[in-house]
Amino acid sequence: MHDHPKDRCSDLREGADLTGERRGAQRRLLAWLPAVLWAGVIFTLSSIPGGRLPTIDLPQSDKVVHALFYGVLAGLTFRALGRSHGAGTPRFHFLLAILIATAYGISDEIHQLWTPQRSADWRDVVADAGGAIVGAAAMFRFSRRRLSRCDG
Repeated sequence: MHDHPKDRCSDLREGADLTGERRGAQRRLLAWLPAVLWAGVIFTLSSIPGGRLPTIDLPQSDKVVHALFYGVLAGLTFRALGRSHGAGTPRFHFLLAILIATAYGISDEIHQLWTPQRSADWRDVVADAGGAIVGAAAMFRFSRRRLSRCDG
């Protein structure tokens, strides 16, 4: 059975769980699957010894890669929060997505301390946080755009 479009719009307006409480815990958990899988990709790539990593012949290219990866993580986290976390507004989800992605970036740098030929670098965390802000902002804007279509 499908929800009436206006019901979904009122859910968006109120910051309610997009999947609806009646669909249960399984749907809320599935909302996190893309973010968790992406975090797994990041962890896997961080586990590769430094000597095996491909090099890109551009200045600060590793920072751009960090920003891209953590931007995607924050965007997927924002999406998951909106679909699974009934409490809070999109602004709260925006801030929480940035916090989660940045915290994961910090843990990733710590993880690299035990990876051969890798090291922790605070500048990578800055790039992770910057990417997280951009990724979460893009998803926030997308969610606001969806909401404005409901009003029109």
